[in-house]
Amino acid sequence: MNIGFVRQRENEIRGEKVKWMELSIRVPLGSFSATLTKAKETENENAPDYVLWWSPNRKGESYDRVKVGSLWMKTSEKGNQYMNGYIESPVFQSGKIHISIVKYVQIEGMPLQPILYNVLWSPEKKRESHSDNSTDDHREQCAR
Repeated sequence: MNIGFVRQRENEIRGEKVKWMELSIRVPLGSFSATLTKAKETENENAPDYVLWWSPNRKGESYDRVKVGSLWMKTSEKGNQYMNGYIESPVFQSGKIHISIVKYVQIEGMPLQPILYNVLWSPEKKRESHSDNSTDDHREQCAR
């Protein structure tokens, strides 16, 4: 299920152009935006490649941003690269949702969109046994 997208954003800060990627999703309980940044270099091979940051600030507030998710680069069986990870939030039943981010494909006849990637969500299925990988299989299929 496609629940959002990632766009390239740009703003001028103190006379310098700054670019970043912004993830936006819409889920039944509302909408959400986060900044997608490359994770700091680490020697841990299990460390995420990207981190999602959420800023709770409204006009006039100055709270620190909060890490709300992680993404890892993956390659599908067909050789296509995609990101796979999660977003944490108390609004989700299990405390997090698992997402895959795949390259945006322009649909013929539709207006051109400034979108880089689609965000796909696969709801967790109740696992009957510990060896059931149906959710992971579904994410892999979406990224192909």
